Amino acid sequence: MGMKLTGKHAQRIKDIKGEALEKLILKNVRELLIKGSALRPTVFLMEDLHWADTSSIDLLETLYRLAENYKIVFINVFRPGYLENGNNKIATIGQKYPGCYAEVEIRPLEKVDSENLIENMLHIEGLPHSLRDQIVDRSGGNPFFIEEVIRSLIDEGAVVEGEGGFEVTKRIHNVVIPPTINDVLMARIDRLEEKTKELVKVASVIGRSFFDRILKDVAASIGDVDERLTYLKDIQLIRDRVRMQELEYLFKHALAQEAAYESTLLEKRKALHLKVAQSIENIFQGRLHEFYGMLAYHYGNGDDPEKAEEYMVKAGEEALRSSASSEALHYFRESIRLYVDQHGEKADPGKIMSLKKNLAQAHLNRGEFSEGLHYFEEILDSRGYKFPKGKWISTIKGLWNIFSFTLILYSPFKSGNRVPEAREIENCDLLYRKGLCLLHVNSRRFLLEGSAWLRTYLGWDLKGIPQSPEWIAYSSAGLNVAGLCSLGAKLLERTERISDGEDLNEALGFALSRVTLAVNVGSWNSLPDLGVSLVDIGLRQGDLYKLTAYLLHLGCIKLELGVFEQAGLYAEKLHLITESYGYDFARVHYHFVTANILIRKGAFHEALTEAEKSVSAADQADMNPPKLRSLGVKIIVETLLCRPDKAASSVKKGETLLAELGIVGPLYRAPFMLGRLLMHLDRFKEALISETRTRIRQCERETLGSAKKAVQVSRKHALYRTWILKSVGEYYWLAGKQNKALSWWEKAIKEGKALGAKMDLARTYFEIGKRLLESHSKHQKLNSIDARGYLEKARILFEEMGLERDLDDLKQITS
Repeated sequence: MGMKLTGKHAQRIKDIKGEALEKLILKNVRELLIKGSALRPTVFLMEDLHWADTSSIDLLETLYRLAENYKIVFINVFRPGYLENGNNKIATIGQKYPGCYAEVEIRPLEKVDSENLIENMLHIEGLPHSLRDQIVDRSGGNPFFIEEVIRSLIDEGAVVEGEGGFEVTKRIHNVVIPPTINDVLMARIDRLEEKTKELVKVASVIGRSFFDRILKDVAASIGDVDERLTYLKDIQLIRDRVRMQELEYLFKHALAQEAAYESTLLEKRKALHLKVAQSIENIFQGRLHEFYGMLAYHYGNGDDPEKAEEYMVKAGEEALRSSASSEALHYFRESIRLYVDQHGEKADPGKIMSLKKNLAQAHLNRGEFSEGLHYFEEILDSRGYKFPKGKWISTIKGLWNIFSFTLILYSPFKSGNRVPEAREIENCDLLYRKGLCLLHVNSRRFLLEGSAWLRTYLGWDLKGIPQSPEWIAYSSAGLNVAGLCSLGAKLLERTERISDGEDLNEALGFALSRVTLAVNVGSWNSLPDLGVSLVDIGLRQGDLYKLTAYLLHLGCIKLELGVFEQAGLYAEKLHLITESYGYDFARVHYHFVTANILIRKGAFHEALTEAEKSVSAADQADMNPPKLRSLGVKIIVETLLCRPDKAASSVKKGETLLAELGIVGPLYRAPFMLGRLLMHLDRFKEALISETRTRIRQCERETLGSAKKAVQVSRKHALYRTWILKSVGEYYWLAGKQNKALSWWEKAIKEGKALGAKMDLARTYFEIGKRLLESHSKHQKLNSIDARGYLEKARILFEEMGLERDLDDLKQITS
């Protein structure tokens, strides 16, 4: 099976964005590739990829991953030297998929092969050997050069088609072979009739591809356009197709379009670019949003920077609305460059900051929180919002803000009465978005600085501000993530009183706030379920951040409840977001959730691979709190795989990161604290077997210290709580304090039942039963249940959840 696509001219046009792009690629190409490869090996050929725009490259990147698991080969064709430029993502594909990647340099044809190509194209007798040799020598083994020379011989009438094939005419002796491919192409264009040549030049200004209606409007003064286009098709200079429900032509080779374009005088080109832009505005005024990028390109080349900037900004905003954030980044950067180039030192700082706000939002939409934070801070600094940078003064001011905000939140007056000015609302929205970035970059700063704007806008009359439900809902979720769940819950109450609950954005905000609260306090049975349709609508609207966070937390909770199938479904939706949008925030958490699922199923080697991918993705995206959480899962797996040195190294990295971050919410700390506890517990076990008394005491102290910190975190975060309590009981049993061990296991059972944490509850039963069977056990029962009773409880739950590995371990104990 084969598939062949052709790249577009680098005119930075974004014809298909967001939802349409997702549908086209995901529902058609991806499914086609997967289904096709199941029947037979599939080859996906992309020619002229050096012309591809940013979003096309991003989408191809998501498809390349298919090569790891399916019988699919991607062949990418570039101009020589393109990959060496170092400014494109394709150049890094070899590093990402070293086992699937091979680079093939296409060498020039050998002399004999060039001669065979000439012979195969013409099947002609009488072609002078000197001319044949000249073609071979000038071409340098370039087959396209040879093909164009042969076509030029036909154009000149030096070779004509007779009854028996091609024949040489007397003109062959006057033929001069141009020295370069550009000269060959220009010679072909120059031989065209004057009006036809003018039409080709007009078309070249429109681009590599050009719509029939636009060409006819711009070239209205040229007669018989249809006949001339037919002739250009006959001589294989252009071809046609239907795209966007329009008849479209394109140059067969980009070099032909380049040659025609470069041969057009600069002033003439500028005038034509302006005419093309105006034609697009007239013809496609009902669907102009599809052509913003094209309009920016033509106005830019038409020397109208104001119009170019206007459409560049509109193209970026359109890309933002449709989740094409990589394309939005390109347009917004270009709009800033255009504005600064046009105005220089006279550029309005306020206008530049307005453009940078778009850039900041595009970074936030892509999950590039550090980059987004940089721009949001720059904008806020320019508006006079400067939070103290010093550690002590920022801490003191932050704590005062938290205290003040808490007083306002719990005051009997449920809302302020001051109506803010428009600029205040705009500043508050910027602070809110900065907070979203901080939450995943620096938890300490989020808590200290976020409380300042919470304090500010809670003093306003929120009912008159459309954004306020969204602000408060996500602020509530942020407080929950930071571990201040009582404040988060109280803030959510404030939101629900001012919202009608009908807005999708608000619904997502409330759902996320509730699920982050549930993750920490353990109210897992009263969780909101958005439903598949609402999730899909959110995806189409581009609410990637909200949906990713919602799916992450809900997936983790379903896993704790032992509902593997549902946890897997949420993980798959995270994978869909990752694959569809190249969204790093989703990528980090897809691998995180998958690693946790694999750990619970006992597939430790596969879990380690996923945990490492999660750590790597968080590191590359500069998401430090999520990186700490992923490191915790990595430590857990390394310990379960009996790799103490690796686990110790990961613990050291986590401790360094924790010290750098300062304040980190329990949601991010809990997996790391559990991982460190398991690592120290494993060390303690080893020391009891073979080490000296001094070493045993050292390991015992380290384990006890880790146990205390893990328990402290578990009080504010329900995920892993039962596992932590079970592990603390195991520590006390190994330390010879069996009564304390039983007391901690009772706590683990109580919490496991209250939470519905079937997985860890079953393993707690198993641990108790196993320990009570030991010869040195001083106890025969716990709460009137003996070892066999606990092992039976564990067996029932293991069978219910289909955990074969755990059942095998249990059989070994019971036998």
